[in-house]
Amino acid sequence: MECRLRRIEGQVRGVLHMLEQGRTTDEVLVQLAAIRGAIHGLEQQLFGVEVDRLVERVVRDGRPAADGAIEDLKVAAGHLQRS
Repeated sequence: MECRLRRIEGQVRGVLHMLEQGRTTDEVLVQLAAIRGAIHGLEQQLFGVEVDRLVERVVRDGRPAADGAIEDLKVAAGHLQRS
């Protein structure tokens, strides 16, 4: 995940540099779309990690943990929908 974040950080710096150079709007928009895609990929990866963590918790703690895990999963999914 850290690698993805560093790549996104580099892409954002690249856009800043493009703007400083006076690159065309089209070129900048293409790079911004790439950044959005990279962020989406990171969101999906983080969501997968959260699902794994919640499933492990339910398996380890049994039924009492299931309700809380389901609620946590709904909250995480809600954050993905807003992005």
